[in-house]
Amino acid sequence: MTERYRTPVEVHVILERGDEILLLEHRDTGPYDGWLRAPSGPLGRGRRLDLTAVRDVCGPLGVRVEPDDLRLVSVVHQREADDARVAVFFAGGLWSGEPVSACWADPLEPPRRLLPCAAAGVAAYVRGEPLATAGWSSTMG
Repeated sequence: MTERYRTPVEVHVILERGDEILLLEHRDTGPYDGWLRAPSGPLGRGRRLDLTAVRDVCGPLGVRVEPDDLRLVSVVHQREADDARVAVFFAGGLWSGEPVSACWADPLEPPRRLLPCAAAGVAAYVRGEPLATAGWSSTMG
């Protein structure tokens, strides 16, 4: 029997403050060091998306948010080399705490050095589109 392909899933959180969103610098990962991204983390086996967003993504930032205060804003299907992944984007403006190592940006004019998946997710969030792609050509897949 052929093994079923399992797509990695990342959970991203777009924290809102007025007309700005929170971004983090990508560090110690290789070619994209210094680029910006939305806070994110991998979805673990058997874990809920919303609880991963609250515990694994927001918690280490020093931010507290309740699952009910997050809304699902987009899913990005991203292609990287010969593989693909799915990124689920939540957004929320009701949170407490002071984020560490973060910067704030206008989502209508995001920084140029925004990771491709984050750029697709932020653009979909701004446009109100539930699905976006990154790294795919029109003839792939």
